[in-house]
Amino acid sequence: MSKVDHPNILKLIDYSNNKSVITEHNNVVDVSFIAVEYAENGQLLDYIFSTGCFSEPLARYFFYQLISALDHITAKGLSHQDIKPDNIMLDKDFNIKLADFGLATERKVSDKVLGTISYMAPELLAEVPHRTKSIDLFASAVILFMMLTQRLPFGKADPSDVTYKYIVTRDFDSFWDMHENNGTASVAVSNEFKDLFNNLVLLDDTERLTLVQVKTHPWYKGEIPSAQEVHNAFSDRKMVLEGKLKPEQIKKRVTIFTPAEEEKVKEQEIIDKLDKKHTDYFSCKDPEKLMALIIEFAEDKNITHKA
Repeated sequence: MSKVDHPNILKLIDYSNNKSVITEHNNVVDVSFIAVEYAENGQLLDYIFSTGCFSEPLARYFFYQLISALDHITAKGLSHQDIKPDNIMLDKDFNIKLADFGLATERKVSDKVLGTISYMAPELLAEVPHRTKSIDLFASAVILFMMLTQRLPFGKADPSDVTYKYIVTRDFDSFWDMHENNGTASVAVSNEFKDLFNNLVLLDDTERLTLVQVKTHPWYKGEIPSAQEVHNAFSDRKMVLEGKLKPEQIKKRVTIFTPAEEEKVKEQEIIDKLDKKHTDYFSCKDPEKLMALIIEFAEDKNITHKA
């Protein structure tokens, strides 16, 4: 951590392996400590699984920051080796802070099996020598998928896995069909995203996109919300985590949508209007006037009527 300095990496403040402290019983105890920047808005993982799927522009905003952090780490000759949403924190402005460099390495090639199974590249699971830089990018693709879908893309990146086998055989249509036709938990993502993801999680690491190629990909170059829009949206999501709002009460403050997402939002707004029941009371002796009031009320609420 002392070798890196980046706005999207948790900053090291101080550390020591040979300090002493005096306990409440006046005993001197040798201690090690590490002091790091405070990320007051917690783990990205909690926002993914507790507050609903992110829109593609919103997910892109965080993916930008993660890729920027990886770019910096790579330039310093390092690999993180344990990238997962548990190790991605959010600061007071809801910007990501990559944390936990306990498994980081300077090795370009390693034969050690490190990390968390759900985010491991297939060469790690196969326990063969692997290029460490490709490990981080593979895990980042899994996290991006999770932001958009609230689920893991596969159980593990192994040819025996019921879902990853489609990636191995390059039967991408079946892979996406499995996710998109999964009942109430169906997934709707753009074709550009599918292309990016498919080429980040291939079995052969030499065929996967590099950092440079990711940054020139059409999906990566798409629109993103402003920092203020993200702050507003995640302030609402934080209220869900705190139990002050239900997920369905989150305000749709991030207004940049793909055409498919925009159509989905419009459809939901129509459904919400139809589900609402409006009650009001009027005192009126004239039935024709009463009917006129009812019609006026319905029109005001954009409710269709027959009279």
